[in-house]
Amino acid sequence: MATAIVAAVLISTASPAWATETLTLTPNHGQATASFTAIYETYPAPGDCRTGAQVVDFFWDNDRQANGAIMEQTGDYCRASMQITPPSTNNRVGIHQLRGDRHPYVGPITVYAKAQANYTIDPPPSASLSPSASPTKQTASSSGSATTSASASGSTTTTASPTAFTTPSSSPPGSPSATSTPLTTAAESNKGGSGRLVGLIAGAVVLAGLGGALLIRRWRSRATAA
Repeated sequence: MATAIVAAVLISTASPAWATETLTLTPNHGQATASFTAIYETYPAPGDCRTGAQVVDFFWDNDRQANGAIMEQTGDYCRASMQITPPSTNNRVGIHQLRGDRHPYVGPITVYAKAQANYTIDPPPSASLSPSASPTKQTASSSGSATTSASASGSTTTTASPTAFTTPSSSPPGSPSATSTPLTTAAESNKGGSGRLVGLIAGAVVLAGLGGALLIRRWRSRATAA
């Protein structure tokens, strides 16, 4: 008689063969560190659902996640939900499987039913410039060097600073430097020629005077002798 009673309890805790088990993920994709909600539902609700005697264990790629979620009756459904974050040891980009196992809350774990769904981890968003980030550039002049600085808004400013430069010498290395020679202007040349001409005329006048004095002295000597 005791054996018959135990059998009756086990049958009442299990769902009918035509019961529907569903697992819904909201959302069903996201970043590796984003959380989502897993909802396990059984329809129709088993006889012991209203007492909280059943739980659902969730498995991420066959790895159990935390403790089981207690099932509660909502209308004709028996439902359990849990907030899940992909484990850091298995959160690669791509499709992962989440499975729910429904079993008794106490006693040996006897899985009554299972349901599974896929969750996709999206690739990280690519870096993009904001619309306000419009880089500007100023051209450095040929007589200076350019210095570039970036502002927080993404603009780039190039400032030209003057740079001293040396004009290369036209003479080859090691050759003596040229000595500057003062230039004589045409006015100075003419001035020197006029001075020489005046000197020559004065000399001629002196010579003519000396010659005339000699002639007069000879003439007087002859007159005295006669």
